[in-house]
Amino acid sequence: MVGIVQPKADPWCCLHFTKYKFNVYRKKYIRSTQIYHSYPPPEFDKFIEKVKTLNISAEQLEQLRERKEQEIKASLVKLNNDIYQNEKNLSENDRVYLVASSIIATLGVPGKVKALEKEDLKSSPEPGNTDGEIILRKIKAFLTEKALPDTKRDLIVRTLQNTLTSDNLNKITAGETQLKRVFNKIVDDLGRYYKIGLTTDFTGKLFNEMYGWLGFSQDKLNDVVLTPSYVAKLLA
Repeated sequence: MVGIVQPKADPWCCLHFTKYKFNVYRKKYIRSTQIYHSYPPPEFDKFIEKVKTLNISAEQLEQLRERKEQEIKASLVKLNNDIYQNEKNLSENDRVYLVASSIIATLGVPGKVKALEKEDLKSSPEPGNTDGEIILRKIKAFLTEKALPDTKRDLIVRTLQNTLTSDNLNKITAGETQLKRVFNKIVDDLGRYYKIGLTTDFTGKLFNEMYGWLGFSQDKLNDVVLTPSYVAKLLA
């Protein structure tokens, strides 16, 4: 679908462009930047023919990229403020690691690792099936499919594990864990940006923005495994 618009273009920008040019079709065929595939011909075929006629200039593409970057930044600011104000006992590091964990767990690998969905977290107290352990299993499966060296994979898992398996995050209150609540917020606020396909450009900007959440005393974290450039290459 995106290739029809412009093979080498940013998919997020192309989908925005499609929505912009064909607003009358948008409510029928596009929701959350994903094209409905359930509509039968001939209407969907006509829509595809319209899309084939689209051309996106370099200037328009740049404008869309800039708009996307501003949207990502605004969503991250909103998310960070929401977690800071409403979710107690989470450090700056925790917020960064929870975003990283949620993205990795919900990416999946087509045909090999099913992407984690919000409803998969049950807030269960059962050993081995807590929300944190479920997320961690998905992360391990994803990293295994990426064929990382064992030492690198183990380092990433250790970095995220302490946060994901903490007692406070997995404590059940009113039938829900704090981890599930934060996970849902992250997916709701950021999922639309990466579920159509991550790019190195997007991921790098995402993590660069997140590192703004850390204080200057945390600069040393830029030397550990979850640096923007490393994660960008891993997830793209």
